[in-house]
Amino acid sequence: AILLRELNVIAPLITMFFLVTYAMITLVIFIVQSVSRTSYRPTSKIPGYIPLLGSLSCLFVMFIVNPTFSIIAIIGSIALYIFFSQRHIVSDDGYARSGLFTAMAQWATKKAKNLTKENEPRAWQPDLLFPIAHVREIRACYKLLHSLVHPKGSIKILGIGTGKKLMRLKKYLPDVIAAFEKAKNTISFSLVENNNFGNSVKISTEALGAAHFRPNTIFLKLDTTVKNPEDYEDILNTAVKHQWGALVYMPFARVGTGLERTINLWLRDVPDDWVDNVELGNNDLAIMTALLLHQNWKGTLNIILEKRETKDKSAMKELENIISFARLPKKTNTYVVDPDATDKWDLVPQPDINIFPTPKKINIAAMMEEVKLFRTSFLLAMDSGKENAQV
Repeated sequence: AILLRELNVIAPLITMFFLVTYAMITLVIFIVQSVSRTSYRPTSKIPGYIPLLGSLSCLFVMFIVNPTFSIIAIIGSIALYIFFSQRHIVSDDGYARSGLFTAMAQWATKKAKNLTKENEPRAWQPDLLFPIAHVREIRACYKLLHSLVHPKGSIKILGIGTGKKLMRLKKYLPDVIAAFEKAKNTISFSLVENNNFGNSVKISTEALGAAHFRPNTIFLKLDTTVKNPEDYEDILNTAVKHQWGALVYMPFARVGTGLERTINLWLRDVPDDWVDNVELGNNDLAIMTALLLHQNWKGTLNIILEKRETKDKSAMKELENIISFARLPKKTNTYVVDPDATDKWDLVPQPDINIFPTPKKINIAAMMEEVKLFRTSFLLAMDSGKENAQV
């Protein structure tokens, strides 16, 4: 520009970038002042509105000087921001926007606590606590977990062990967490140094009770390698005591969830007055889970009502009412079977996964025998009392 003797042509553009810089600096000062960070202790204090006024003034002056160059400068700044964001440059001192989002989250939490002391059924989403002793447990459940929490749920991994087992968890868990994050899942993990698996989970659920954004459902994986089923029974009993939901995944051999297409949802012990009380018994979490899988698998949903009066038309009518009130997909296939029938498994389609409400008496050994007998993967659901498939 100097060689062409046209410095005045380039001067407004240079001015734009200076003004953008000043606008961003004053905006950062305004944000940091607003979130009241202890680390922000300037020797020269100014009222909070002055940085905001300075930032807006810079933008105003830019368009006064040259509207065209102003737009070019703003677009250029955004492009630079996107470029550096994609390079994932990490600052040890943090960012002003992180403080802003933290302050917004704290404000929202306080508002939520003032509105209600308990989680409302309408606001329910799957927030899972998955206790593990080996990393292979979460690797084996990766697809199922993703389908359960995508897109708005979350997973908290609780690694339990001592010595070399704990060191392996600490070494390999971050890689698994990164895979979930890459798939846009909200996930975090913590480690507990303890030999007693069941007791560690019980203490952790009690400790998490004080948190506002805490998991609402315990996720357990059981297979033939489990050596201490009584620990899992204690965990489920603890979940009942503290009003947590529970999902128990029992894969059949190495088949897992198969083609991830067909879901059989079984309903048991539906109360006779469920319409008046808006309460489906211990079936709500099973229904919500089936809906999540159906949405993510984009497959076929079969709903099966266990009732002894299988030939009575009222049973099928009741099932149709449940589909209507729970707003299940229109193409849901319906079946009514006798729970005591020896051939009930032949009366329904072969699924990739069976979703059952848990029996009233929890018996892990008996559950595992059912998986072996019927040669299909099971997902048992136990309500916390805070889910409602009809709202």
